[in-house]
Amino acid sequence: MLSRIPLIIALLASNLVGGSVLQAKELTCSKSIRERLTLSSVDVNEAIATNDFFDNPSSLPLGERHHNIVLSPQPNGKSKVAWMDVNNTLHILNLTEYDRRGESESILKSAELRDMIAHNNGYSVIGLTQGRMRLVRAADDTTLHINRFFQGFPSRSIHQGSLAFNGTTYAANFGVSKTNHEGDSLSFMDLGGEILAGGREFGCSISVDMRVIATAHGFVTLCLSNPYPAAGFHLNYNQKLLLATKSDHRGNGNGSIGGIVEFGEFLGVAIVKKPGNPLLNTAHLMILESKPPYKTLTHVLVGNRAKEPGTLLKIAKYDSEHVLLSWYDHSSEMTQFAVYNSKGQLVTPIESSPIRAYSRSDFKTFPNGDIGWVSTWGDNKSLKIMRLAHCKD
Repeated sequence: MLSRIPLIIALLASNLVGGSVLQAKELTCSKSIRERLTLSSVDVNEAIATNDFFDNPSSLPLGERHHNIVLSPQPNGKSKVAWMDVNNTLHILNLTEYDRRGESESILKSAELRDMIAHNNGYSVIGLTQGRMRLVRAADDTTLHINRFFQGFPSRSIHQGSLAFNGTTYAANFGVSKTNHEGDSLSFMDLGGEILAGGREFGCSISVDMRVIATAHGFVTLCLSNPYPAAGFHLNYNQKLLLATKSDHRGNGNGSIGGIVEFGEFLGVAIVKKPGNPLLNTAHLMILESKPPYKTLTHVLVGNRAKEPGTLLKIAKYDSEHVLLSWYDHSSEMTQFAVYNSKGQLVTPIESSPIRAYSRSDFKTFPNGDIGWVSTWGDNKSLKIMRLAHCKD
């Protein structure tokens, strides 16, 4: 059973730390976010495995296994969702351009999902198998099926992973262990499954979380380190420290990553600094030049003056000059949405919705400009596909 309904959401007054609507020219659209936001519910046969994390997990000592849910748009406007069931089986479900169930579903029984790239005729998944991260690449209409382990140090269930694709090359950024010392690796692989030169075998000490994206100027990684090259959020390992955090040299959560996206000539980075007291958390939006050396253009605090700022912070490309930010407000128990320009200025009113993003699922922008994400709640027997339609005027 599938339903697709407009979400009834309330418009809230602006009360941002980083500014107000009056600071910039307001971005107008004939339909508000609440009028463009829809929810599709896709039933599944097996219960979906989820984490109890209310926010993005950012602590290795918790020792929790990650249960990611990944939505990945395809170039043709359709998409795929990858998820784990409670029996530790990985599913890749095809969706139509209307977020309805497609004709087929793939199943992998030997990998813990970390990330997935959807192609028009298949998919590529990075997952944990037998203590190593591997790439599984499959096509729907051919016999192509590549399993290749990334070389280097072993990985564990506590380690996260991220996958990016630029049309010819995959980049995989994932956590590893080196004699009980946690860090991350960056590996490149071509379409034939061959490991390419470059990357790094071990870096970003005690890499609590990471992302890798493909940009017009090459692959870019973002990691949360604790403690070297310095405790904080780093671009391309030691190329640029974006924001310092407190370190206890044990990998305890000192922040979380909401995402990194390229839009136009810019990079948008959403991160949360966690000093130890949730009431003192701060959510940050940083706008950088998209080409090296990634000059910081603006850095602002975002979110309401609410309990535990930055919970479930998410970011997505809105258009070539704007990004969409979303976060959960504990006081109202609502998810909030706002659009910022490349100067870090709020250009729309804040709107809110009763739905909640999933801690291990990033927002994604479709080729037509729509923004989508996936979550689950209730009995965990259905995937909830949210989509914000692109403004047509």
